[in-house]
Amino acid sequence: MTEEEMWRAVRENDSAYDGRFFYGVVSTGIYCRPSCPSKVPKREHVRFFETAQQAQAAGFRPCKRCRSDLWDYRPDRELAQQIETVLNRRWREPDVLDRLPQEMGVSRRRLTEVFQTHRGVTPWAYVRQLRLEEAQRLLQQTQDPIIEIAAAVGFGSSAAFYRAFRQGTGTTPTAYRKEHL
Repeated sequence: MTEEEMWRAVRENDSAYDGRFFYGVVSTGIYCRPSCPSKVPKREHVRFFETAQQAQAAGFRPCKRCRSDLWDYRPDRELAQQIETVLNRRWREPDVLDRLPQEMGVSRRRLTEVFQTHRGVTPWAYVRQLRLEEAQRLLQQTQDPIIEIAAAVGFGSSAAFYRAFRQGTGTTPTAYRKEHL
């Protein structure tokens, strides 16, 4: 890996490079992971290391923000996993997304940021996809009325269900059922 590639990873706070190298900042005496949320240092103050031990041997101390001394310390990853676990268990509850930030002890914005960073979608998109997959299954395998399916998969109204279903599948629930019988 070139220094230019490492510097780009530092500038972009790229977590994909965590554990592959560390960087020390001469002006502060601190070493960090590439994903450290701290302010990006001046390039001329940065030194790269293959391991945390090399950075420490060079006289740098671990960063308190990214906990560069603890490889497995990733509180955001753990929070994203906790959010996913709750959503996988409770996605049918119509108000799960309204209650979740308070239950997790974070703001709605923080919850969205963390989940989207680690899972690639917002919590709302994730729940919508789970609901739509179950709705599709129910439309194919049951003769339940569409309004009951909408309620069973967690939509608060049939209008919200129809809108989400059309956006997610490109068709209406009725047309989907006829197509997949």
